[in-house]
Amino acid sequence: MADTEILHLSHYCPLVVVGTELGPRVALVLDPSLSRSDPLDSDGRWRLPYCPMALRCLPFWPGRKAADIEVALDLVVQQADQGQPLRHESGEPSPAFTAVVTLVERLQHGMVRLGEAAKMLAAADLLVPLTVDEPGAEPRATRLLTVAGAALDALSPPRAAALSADRCLPLELAAAMLVSQGHLRPRVKPERRSSAPAMTRADISASELDLHGAPAGVDTSPLFSFEIFQLLEAQVHAA
Repeated sequence: MADTEILHLSHYCPLVVVGTELGPRVALVLDPSLSRSDPLDSDGRWRLPYCPMALRCLPFWPGRKAADIEVALDLVVQQADQGQPLRHESGEPSPAFTAVVTLVERLQHGMVRLGEAAKMLAAADLLVPLTVDEPGAEPRATRLLTVAGAALDALSPPRAAALSADRCLPLELAAAMLVSQGHLRPRVKPERRSSAPAMTRADISASELDLHGAPAGVDTSPLFSFEIFQLLEAQVHAA
């Protein structure tokens, strides 16, 4: 999933964070046992008005590195009679393949940005597992993570400001995930937990300034670190 489409896709399917060997990834929930939305037809084709960028790239897919492009061979074999040349006899990429490469590169960039945004939400302790209420049993936790609305509401102002990194993408991701929770089935809910109390005036040290009656201070936790922000920005722009 690309960073530019999370707000749009949140109106169609639940958005979650999943753990992969390459780090956290933002994904859509298509499992009908978890989601009330039904984006696939009986033939397994996407039928919603907006088609995710990842599907438009198929059978190509971003590789482990920014410059790598992988190919889903099963899809290539299934659509062998619909193929197009990747390169001309001169060795230059065909116009169709050039467009695909551009789209894959944009998808790769967006996936990296969303992964870093998910890390920020995890560092702020906002992500909780989706749980399934089993009749007569304790709720069963899944490996899919979503945003806990109560925890987001309880963020102190400095920690909320920290999530404005990378042009507010962590906050956009949190908002998109909250909106998308409306597509979950009734028995599928974010894990319940006690939320931290909101920051009060007594929590502010005497060394912090008061501008027009509003507390302004620097959160000394690792989350609010300009060094971390610079590192994340450098990783995103290098991808």
